[in-house]
Amino acid sequence: MKRRLYIDCDGVIYDSVNLAFREMKEMGIDINNQVKIDNYFKKVNWDHLINESTIINDSINKIRILAQSDIFLSVQVLTHISCFYEAIFKTEEIESQIPNVEVITLPRLIGKETILDPVDSILVDDALYKVKDWVNKGGIGVLFSQKVERRIDPYEQSDDQNYYITNDLEDLIKIQELIDGKQKVRKP
Repeated sequence: MKRRLYIDCDGVIYDSVNLAFREMKEMGIDINNQVKIDNYFKKVNWDHLINESTIINDSINKIRILAQSDIFLSVQVLTHISCFYEAIFKTEEIESQIPNVEVITLPRLIGKETILDPVDSILVDDALYKVKDWVNKGGIGVLFSQKVERRIDPYEQSDDQNYYITNDLEDLIKIQELIDGKQKVRKP
């Protein structure tokens, strides 16, 4: 079965989250104050933030491969935004690098699972609560984590979690195969 694949931007494609928090610390912004964090993101120069961020694990090229693979019904970038300029910049930047991938932007306070139908769709996000919210509404969740020391193959997930973990978008092909029963589940 082909599924819709939604991939988060910040923390999955671009390492913009780490850069932003590093900049906030340098500016003396209290990173425990959500209002101040929100204000930073509303005023930040998104050209600078995205262009100075590194691309995580060759994500742009891997999304290109996923979109061309014909394994998924669609491949889209689904990202939260703080301001209109962020939406414009992210959309133009991503669509210029991956022309056949649509970018969907949502205000930060709206859950991804409330706008889109998660059932039988895959969400890749670096925020665990967003992955869990997606799964709780019937979707398939993939936690993207740069903190893993090695690539965690999706068929090595533990029995107590209901989402997959990876640090490589290429694993989404394995996840799709696993879900469709084309691979045997291997217990650790």
